[in-house]
Amino acid sequence: MNYHQFSMFTNMKTSKGSIEIKHLKEFKYKIQEISSLFDVEQNAFNLNKGDRRFVIIDSVIDQLYGHTIRKYFQGFECQTFFEVIDSGENNKSLSSFLKIFSDLDRFDVDRRKEPIISIGGGVITDLGGFVASCYRRGVPHIAVPTTLMGFVDASIGIKTGINFNNHKNRMGSFMPPQAVLLDETFLSTLPTRHIINGFGEVFKIALIKDKPLFELLEQNGYNIVDDITLPITKTILHSSIVDMLEELEPNLFEDNLDRCVDFGHTFSPIIEMQDCENILHGEAVALDCFLSSCIAFSRNIISECELKRISSLYFHLKFPQILTCNKDFLWESVLERKKHRGGLQRIPFPTEIGRYAFINDLTKCDIENGIEIMCKLLTKKK
Repeated sequence: MNYHQFSMFTNMKTSKGSIEIKHLKEFKYKIQEISSLFDVEQNAFNLNKGDRRFVIIDSVIDQLYGHTIRKYFQGFECQTFFEVIDSGENNKSLSSFLKIFSDLDRFDVDRRKEPIISIGGGVITDLGGFVASCYRRGVPHIAVPTTLMGFVDASIGIKTGINFNNHKNRMGSFMPPQAVLLDETFLSTLPTRHIINGFGEVFKIALIKDKPLFELLEQNGYNIVDDITLPITKTILHSSIVDMLEELEPNLFEDNLDRCVDFGHTFSPIIEMQDCENILHGEAVALDCFLSSCIAFSRNIISECELKRISSLYFHLKFPQILTCNKDFLWESVLERKKHRGGLQRIPFPTEIGRYAFINDLTKCDIENGIEIMCKLLTKKK
């Protein structure tokens, strides 16, 4: 689907008492849609007889597809180690990282020739990528997302990480994958809630930068939530992925901290981490987008008509209807995000559907006003 490619230059300058090193490294990775990914005949992983692979796999995926996946590797007489991990934010942890790292060290992959393969949702691909970035200071890895969230967001960029001290992705790295392989077969067995979870990121990118995609969701979103196999799904997912990559590719290492893809990620980290047993990442992102839109309306940034469309789609996609939001609690997240964004808030707000502006003067009062508007809309819906 896409390649990311950069130039390589090395330039060393010397002057009295100092040496300046400059190095830009070239890399590229491929995001590829492949049906029947674990078909021996097409050999999507480019295996040779007798190869070795360390595979990190979600426990549910292992139950559903483990036999097929193992049969694929056996077809090449491939020596494999399967690290089976339960999904969920609680397992995106230092203890999980150390367990995988220890098993990987015993298996002892070749630093260049034996990529780690991560098969699962965002938790698994984030974990696998972070382990790969640390082991021997970096070994190749291949991401195989099996959730809608993984397809449209978690696996297609270069960020990896784990949660630490109740902070989301506090430990992490920028580590380009060798490849990202997308097989929509996995989506057919997703529970409805995890389909809704993935649409949280689709809702985000459509609202902040892609009006035609937003309109597609208005026309088809309700049906797709109930049946992810509908033909229109491919169009919606492809548009969402392309939208995301258009923003990520020029700024993969986040040198520019003004990022429209941070929409939905000002309040959501603290919402998610404070209740990760009951709210999923995409649900928290969607709630953040809804609240941010209500704040934008309270500040006369968007019109009432636009807010009605946003709230209507929010309800149609069956996102969480949470009435309890504390302004002091959410303000803590704003202060933390300022540290993450170079000392400024840099909060993207929709000015209309598909367009945005950044603000740096959000107040606690703004949050309170936004909560009040959001609660009125939620109460009216109920």
